[in-house]
Amino acid sequence: MPTTTDRTGVTVQLWRDHEPALRDRPGMALGRHRVPADRAGRAAEFYRTGARGARIEEPVDLCAAGSGGTLALIRELTSWGIAVEWTARCRAACRDPELLGHLWPPTQVWCGPDSAETTRRWRERFFPAKCVYRCGPDFIEIRDRRFGTLELFTVDDPEWIDAVLVMGEGVPAEAVPADARAAFAEARLTLERDGELWWLPARIRRWPFPPLLV
Repeated sequence: MPTTTDRTGVTVQLWRDHEPALRDRPGMALGRHRVPADRAGRAAEFYRTGARGARIEEPVDLCAAGSGGTLALIRELTSWGIAVEWTARCRAACRDPELLGHLWPPTQVWCGPDSAETTRRWRERFFPAKCVYRCGPDFIEIRDRRFGTLELFTVDDPEWIDAVLVMGEGVPAEAVPADARAAFAEARLTLERDGELWWLPARIRRWPFPPLLV
C-alpha cells in the first residue's frame, strides 16, 4: 500500500459516530473527502456537518518531508474531538511517539521490530488535551504534558503570536522570527519538514477536565 507524502493531500472518510460498529447504519456515512495539504482547517467544517469519526485512507509516513499537512489535519481533527483511524510508518531513527503523542493515536505504527510496543504505548498514553494552546487577549498559553510533567508557556510578543497562528497550516521556516523559531524548537512545540515549520499543539476550545488537571 502506498504511503502518503502529503503533497496532494489525503482522502478522509467521515461518519456521524466515532463507534465503527455503528457506521453501517442508515444516515451515518458522510462520504469521502479529498483534503489538500494546506487545508487542515477543514476539520472544523467536518465537525459542523456532524462528523465525529474519520478515517484517513493513506498510511502516513511520519518521517517524510511532506508529512506536516496530514499531521496538522490529525491535530485539528483531534482538537475538534473527532476520532481518527489512521496508520503510521516511520524509521526507527526518527521514531518519537512522545512528540506526536497528543494526536489521536494511530491504529498501527509500522516502525520495525518495535512496532507493536510503539503502537501500544501511543494508544495507552493518549488523553484529550495532552498538548494544547488557547488564545487570550494579546497572549497565547500552551499547556504540554507529552513528556510526563506539565510544561506551561505563555507567548505575548505580537510577532511570536502571529508566528504561532500561521504555523498551523505550515510556513517556510525563514518566515518565523529566528528567536521564536529557536525557542519553539527547544520546547519541542514545532515540527520541521522540508524547510517548513508546523505548529504541534492543538487548539483547545473547551476544557475537558477542570483546568488545573489539564
